[in-house]
Amino acid sequence: MASSEFEEIYSRFYPRVKDYDMSGMTERLAKEILFGYMKSVISKPYVRKLFTTISVDEDIEEIEYELKESLDEDSDKDFVEEVISLGMVEQWASPKYNSTLLTN
Repeated sequence: MASSEFEEIYSRFYPRVKDYDMSGMTERLAKEILFGYMKSVISKPYVRKLFTTISVDEDIEEIEYELKESLDEDSDKDFVEEVISLGMVEQWASPKYNSTLLTN
């Protein structure tokens, strides 16, 4: 079973977004928001079906998983971190695209 730390996933998320509101937040609040994005991504059926098992441990800030179609541990780790971070960007951007200002 492979694992990824939250910070490794977050470090792939940060370069993809420019959010000056988030940079002004406390570290605790920013991590809560990022964790919410991550949990939303992991709960999506099209993401969950990639895994045989997946579990999130908030205490040690780590995700443990086993992919259904594993290549090797390093490739799996890169793939999982990339998929989750891209999904987090989607979660971050969704309210911006679906705002009342844009729909008017």
